[in-house]
Amino acid sequence: RPLPFLSALLCIGLTTAFGDSGTPLTDEEILKHFSHPEGFDVTVFASPPNISYPIFLTASPDGAVFVGCDENGSLDQKPGRGRVVLCEDTKGTGKADRFTTFARMDSPRGVAWDGSTRTLYVMHPPILTAYRDPGRTGAATEQEDLITGLGFDLNARGADHTINGIRLGIDGWIYIACGDYGAPKAVGKDGHSLSLRGGGILRIRPDGSGMEMVVTGTRNILAVAIAPTLDLFTRDNTNDGDDWNDRLSFNPVGAQMGYPSLFRNFADEIIPTMIDYGGGSPVGAIYLDEPIIPAPWGQGFYSVEWGRGEIDLHPLARSGAGWKADTKKLLTMNRPTDMEVDGAGHLYISSWEGATFTYNGPNAGYLVRLSPAGVTAPKVPRFDAQTPLELVDLLGSPSGVWRLAAQRELLKRRPTPDVAPFLHGLAGSTTNAGARTAAVFTLRLMFGAASQSRLIGMAAEPGKPELREIALKALADDLTLAASVPTKPFVAALSDPDPRVRLQAATGLGRLGKREAAAALLPRTADSDPIVAHIAIQSLRTLHAAEVCLAALDAPIDSPERPKIQHGALRVLQALYDPIVVQGLISRLGTDNAALRLGIFQTLCRLDTREAAYTGIKQWWGTRPDTSGPIYQPERWAESETIEKALRARLAASSGDEARQEVTSLIRTKVSFPGMTDEILAKAGNDTSARMEVIASLLSPKTPASPELVRALSAIASSPRELPAA
Repeated sequence: RPLPFLSALLCIGLTTAFGDSGTPLTDEEILKHFSHPEGFDVTVFASPPNISYPIFLTASPDGAVFVGCDENGSLDQKPGRGRVVLCEDTKGTGKADRFTTFARMDSPRGVAWDGSTRTLYVMHPPILTAYRDPGRTGAATEQEDLITGLGFDLNARGADHTINGIRLGIDGWIYIACGDYGAPKAVGKDGHSLSLRGGGILRIRPDGSGMEMVVTGTRNILAVAIAPTLDLFTRDNTNDGDDWNDRLSFNPVGAQMGYPSLFRNFADEIIPTMIDYGGGSPVGAIYLDEPIIPAPWGQGFYSVEWGRGEIDLHPLARSGAGWKADTKKLLTMNRPTDMEVDGAGHLYISSWEGATFTYNGPNAGYLVRLSPAGVTAPKVPRFDAQTPLELVDLLGSPSGVWRLAAQRELLKRRPTPDVAPFLHGLAGSTTNAGARTAAVFTLRLMFGAASQSRLIGMAAEPGKPELREIALKALADDLTLAASVPTKPFVAALSDPDPRVRLQAATGLGRLGKREAAAALLPRTADSDPIVAHIAIQSLRTLHAAEVCLAALDAPIDSPERPKIQHGALRVLQALYDPIVVQGLISRLGTDNAALRLGIFQTLCRLDTREAAYTGIKQWWGTRPDTSGPIYQPERWAESETIEKALRARLAASSGDEARQEVTSLIRTKVSFPGMTDEILAKAGNDTSARMEVIASLLSPKTPASPELVRALSAIASSPRELPAA
């Protein structure tokens, strides 16, 4: 069974080594196992001794490639084995001929280059650092830590499952792929801190401010691909064959992806995957928007599959607020780890061929370059030599690399008011989705609060849902301006016919903290689009909209949508650990509405325990944790006893199907109180199959059987006639 990377890297040494790491491979030996479609030329760009153990790459628009190299592999813990090497092809041969160690650090997992400030951002857990080369020497002479405490250093464990690839987005954020080590306490340069249990996507501004979680509930993602429209895509690793598979996902801001506690038994509460591949070992990811690359390869979401030895393009088609995806193989090679692109359409691909899970000698890995054949590469501009209006023109480029470089250079300069109307005009006139997004976010990032009137106008633009969507996203992006952003455009957009616009309205209201809009947002929890509904629930939780959700439970059933809205309200309430919520639910537990009564019962079950705090690596759940859910490490809180008393009283008063459903809810949520086993068996019915059905979800290979489960099984098997079935 293919193993996940970096879990897969644990087993490189257990698989066939393609080449002896004691002897460098020749270019011919490297390319022998490399296959690619017509329309490309391939060269070996760099190899040992100049680079080794390459993990992640980043490239400047003009083709300088920064390679993160880590000789520790995934398990070694020796300091001083990490570096970033700057590789340059000064002769135009397709092969690097100048190599400079740009900076040294342990565990360089993610790298991102910003040429406007001559800054290389490096994620080397537990630190994100900005390394700067203001003198253009080819080596960093300044450095500044932007995040500390994100993940663990080599004193805790090797670097598998750690914090991984990074990428700079056109929205001005650095996006960080977090493996499931998580972080007990990550601290940004501005002093803001957060805790992450498990994997997810995190982002921070390039100055070290505004750190925030974007997505939670992934497992061991290695990279985030950012579409020109700022949609986020990942390909996650398996939990070593225990049902969470190699999976391709769209990750809307604010989403819960479900690992490890929801995807198995509570899958209706998460964002579903686009494609489930079964076994696999995905590593790098990138979204290309480079028309010079021959069709169909120049545009789309790519994943690098280490275990399968391939790089895949995933053609995407809109599906409501989300996407449907397919898979089309670009190339095959030995042990690919990452892919990057420059402004001339050259693709750079790294390999770990010859490496093992610990140091295996100096001659492991290499880089190849894939270039469009028979095409005269465009001359990449000197972005620092352009005027502001020339940079605006470059924002309209069909090349994603050029757009980002132009924006970063423009943002480095002082805002000039004459630029604003040109950005506004580009946003409203271009048909290029990437250029539209670049113009809108450059306007927001450059002019801040002064951009709001223009963005509000775009958010109401009739006949242009793509513009409305991105304008709302930009309005809600900067939380330092939240108080000045009006609520009205977002409330109006909640009823937009386009689900992607509704998605941004629901996202924005939560991000901006607009509690006054909670009543308007609540119906979107019953949205026909499941992604919109999911994010509406997440946003209402962020708003702590307890009063609005409790009031919804009292509303009469005046429409077919009302039960769905009440269901959405309960989904919100099940995550709000507040005595007011508990008392509000208990006071309504006696309702005559049977369906609502069961929903309230189930919600109280979910509130009985909460997730314990994550305090360190010793609490990491390993590669195959308990996935039965809904909480991984439950702990009691101040209202647990009150909740259990109410649940027991309700169960005692129930009978028939309702009692059996309540029993199922108690077991699925692992509620326990004295005498519960006897009561649940009495309510479950007398036949073996009924009893087995209600206790089935307690049977987990990850955790020891509870005393309640042992008693229940013993009771079921109490007679010889029923013993075989039990």
